[in-house]
Amino acid sequence: MKINKTTINKLIKGKVELTLASSTYRFMLGQATIDLPCQDVDKAYPSIEAKTRIDIVDQLDPLATGSNSGLTLKDLQLNKIVPFASKDEARPILTCINIEPDNLVATDSYRLLNITGDYKTLPQGIYEAKALELALSIYGENELVKTSGKDLIIGTMVIRPTDGEYPNWKQLVPNYDTLKVTLPLAKKLKHPTISGGMVWNKITKDAIRTTATIENLSTSERQEVDLVDPIPLDKTLESYCDEINFNQEYFAVISQVFDGKQIDLGYLDHLKPVVFNKDNVTALLMPVRVR
Repeated sequence: MKINKTTINKLIKGKVELTLASSTYRFMLGQATIDLPCQDVDKAYPSIEAKTRIDIVDQLDPLATGSNSGLTLKDLQLNKIVPFASKDEARPILTCINIEPDNLVATDSYRLLNITGDYKTLPQGIYEAKALELALSIYGENELVKTSGKDLIIGTMVIRPTDGEYPNWKQLVPNYDTLKVTLPLAKKLKHPTISGGMVWNKITKDAIRTTATIENLSTSERQEVDLVDPIPLDKTLESYCDEINFNQEYFAVISQVFDGKQIDLGYLDHLKPVVFNKDNVTALLMPVRVR
C-alpha cells in the first residue's frame, strides 16, 4: 500500500473524521468529503463508488462529474476572503463563505470582506471556508470549479452547502463619506516580538502606527511606544477624530488585501466600523478600545 503523505498532511489541519470501509479511507472535514482508496500499486486501480476521491498513487482518478462554472479557484480570491471567516465552530454559519450572484462575503462579526463580481454560474449558498481553503491547498488556484446541484466540485472534492441563513451583511456596511489614502505594505507593519504588552495599530490624522503599551518595571507605570517608525498617510485626515485603534492581527490582514494600494477610507468615530474600499473589494473592521 502507498499513501501520499503530502495529501494526508494537507487534510489534517482541521478536525477530521476518519473511517475505513473496505479498501477506502474516508476523510470528513466539515462539509467536504474525500475518499482515499488504498490499493496495491501493482494492481489496476479499482472502481470505487464514492462522491469524491483523491488518487493516492499519484495517478489521476476520473473527476467527479459536474457542470463547468467557467471559474477557477483564483477567481474566488480565496487567499483574500478565507481569513475573514470565523474560526469559532460554535457559530458555524460565520465559518462559511457566502456565495451570491454578484458577491462573495465572509465575516467573523469583527471584520467583513465583500468581493463583487459575476458568480451567477455558481450555486447560491454558504460553503465552509476551511473546505475551500483545503481545495486550494491541494489543487492550486488554477483548478476549475464545477457544480452539481448545490454542490461545488473541485478536483475530486465535493463541497456541500451548509444549512442555515447567512446574516444580512448589506445592512452592516455603512455609507460614509470617504477619503483616498494609501495603505502601507503589510510587511512594513511587522514588528519585533514583545512580552508583557498589548500591540495594536492605530490610524491618526497623519500616520498609521504600530503601538504597544509596555510596563516600566522600575516604576510600574505603563507607557505607549511605537514598535516601528510611523507610516505617514499621503493625505492628512484633518476632519476626522484624533485616532482609531485596531486589533493588530486584523489590521495586518486588511493591509494584505489592499497591499500598498490607494484606497477609499471611511469612518465616523472611534467606535463605528471603518470601511476600506478599492474597486470591487470592500472591507469592514471594528475598532478596539485601548485604555
